[in-house]
Amino acid sequence: MIHSESKTSKKFPERETSPKDKATSIIAEAGAVGVPLEMGLDSWLSVIQNICNQLCDEMILETRSAYWYEVKREVNKYIDAKRKNI
Repeated sequence: MIHSESKTSKKFPERETSPKDKATSIIAEAGAVGVPLEMGLDSWLSVIQNICNQLCDEMILETRSAYWYEVKREVNKYIDAKRKNI
């Protein structure tokens, strides 16, 4: 699980959710779309990462906010950490 940093509210005061918490939420939602885990954990993580990155890229284009760059970075950091544990 990703834990938020207390200094996030100072960095992004307009946001209620820290980038780490938002990344966790996005990963959980992407995992709930019905991607079969039978395809293998590494492939499953790749699909989840692609879904999350696509969403973040769309939000970056729409908002031009550094917040979404941070969310994308946290998503990729989290997925990469999970891959190392396979």
